[in-house]
Amino acid sequence: MKKNSYIKVNGFIYGVVAKCLCFFLSLKYNIKYENYKEVRKVKGPITLICNHVGFWDPFIIAYPLKQKIQYITSDNIFRSKILKNVMKWLGSIPKTKFMEDRLSLINVLRTSKNGGSIGLFPEGRRSFDGASIEIIETTAKLIKKMGVPLVGAKIKGGFLSLPRWAKYKRRGKILIDYTLLLTADEVKNLPEEEMLQIIKEHLRFNEYEYQSNVMTEFYGKRPAEDLEQLLYVCPKCKTVASLESDDDKFFCKSCGYSVIMSRYGFFEKDKDEPIFKNPHLQNEWQKEFTLGFINAKPNVTDVIFKDKNADFHIGYKASPLEPLFSGDFILTKEALIFTCIENGTETSRKKFLIKDIKGLNIQNKEKFEFYHDDTLYRVGFESTKVSLFKYFVAINILTES
Repeated sequence: MKKNSYIKVNGFIYGVVAKCLCFFLSLKYNIKYENYKEVRKVKGPITLICNHVGFWDPFIIAYPLKQKIQYITSDNIFRSKILKNVMKWLGSIPKTKFMEDRLSLINVLRTSKNGGSIGLFPEGRRSFDGASIEIIETTAKLIKKMGVPLVGAKIKGGFLSLPRWAKYKRRGKILIDYTLLLTADEVKNLPEEEMLQIIKEHLRFNEYEYQSNVMTEFYGKRPAEDLEQLLYVCPKCKTVASLESDDDKFFCKSCGYSVIMSRYGFFEKDKDEPIFKNPHLQNEWQKEFTLGFINAKPNVTDVIFKDKNADFHIGYKASPLEPLFSGDFILTKEALIFTCIENGTETSRKKFLIKDIKGLNIQNKEKFEFYHDDTLYRVGFESTKVSLFKYFVAINILTES
């Protein structure tokens, strides 16, 4: 990139593609906007932040605003030639998730300095269970460096319209609320710690608590399908990887525990009374269970989780991925292990110590990615019934211990 150059928006593409797409999405998902007229009075560039619950978030939150929002976007989107061009036309700024990315930072600051409005999701990833997650602590420092008004959007009902784990979308109601959080002068003068608290408070949200009050019906087919991507421990018999979904039913193959996913997003009685009211509460419990499950393993080489028929790929940032091999995906207390299986026999293996893993992330809902020795590794399964989330939870526990 040339000195002092910055990423620009293709005004025609942004106006036609983005706006038309947003209009379509607003009808499809029954999206309503609140308090955006006050935000539209803000002149010049802004920084836009929002909770992150769905793939279409960047488009739908920018729809009613005057400014053309340029988002900090995961570089995995740029691995597709078609999407790469679309993202460039929309002025998106690629960044490697949860890794230091100096070029991305330079692009953001130059774009903002030259009048571009930056959109970012401080949580860094979409919510797995409908509740807000910890934000990236350097967010306030970045916003302060840009020195422009800070606008906050909050999406309510977006997660239940298409839960991250779900196979099919639902139509209910999405409400997007806007707030001018800080003026340009306040951004420049407010201490970073105070700004960080304002950001955290704005982003704090739990979809199921909100839904308990509004009780919106979400209509769609097979509402429990693929819920085992998120929930991997039976709350009744405590068996790992025994839960399975079928249409609106969610049940344990080991003990027979069975509940129904209602059109409100809550568990209801089937054979059993639900032990937990909703997936978020069950996920909070299973995280604690996973901690105890790991601690019960006496040796660092003991297997915590193992799944067969995984496909392994390698790459780097936005470059296209290349296949490595297929085999077993294994987690122990000290390492992630890939084994190459050919004709039922292990022919080779790769071992990655937990302490050396960086940039851990689940892309979309079905691809597990991390960096090791400056190389990107991706794990995927043809089956949608495998929970990669359990590896994500366990590795975070092991990293923190």
